[in-house]
Amino acid sequence: QMRDYMPPLRLLCGRLGPDDFFQTYGVRLRTPEQRLDDPDAPEQARELLIALALARGFMTATKGGPDESRAARIVLKDLVNAKLLHCAPPPGAASSRGGGGGGGGGGGRVRKEPAAP
Repeated sequence: QMRDYMPPLRLLCGRLGPDDFFQTYGVRLRTPEQRLDDPDAPEQARELLIALALARGFMTATKGGPDESRAARIVLKDLVNAKLLHCAPPPGAASSRGGGGGGGGGGGRVRKEPAAP
C-alpha cells in the first residue's frame, strides 16, 4: 500500500514534459516558462493530479475537492502498464557505443554466416 504518492510523481514529472501528459490524458499543463510567470502555481506533479482528477470527475467525499490520490494511482498504473511511456538507455550505453577501441579484440568485425540455400 502506497502512502505517499508525490515523490514518484515528482520524479515522473521531472522526466516527462507537459506534451507527454497531454498526449496520454488530454490535460494541458503549464510549460516551465508559464510557471515562472505565476509564483502561486502548484508544482507540476500536483497540477497534473488536480487536472486529471477534475477531467475524470474524481472528487473527495468529505470536502468535494479533486481526489489527487486516485488520480496518482491511475498515472502510476499507466506508467507500469506502458500506457504512459518513458524509455531511457541503460547507464553507460551512450558511452560504450561508437568506435572508441573498447577492447573487444575483433576490431569491430562481425562474422557473417553463410546464407541458407
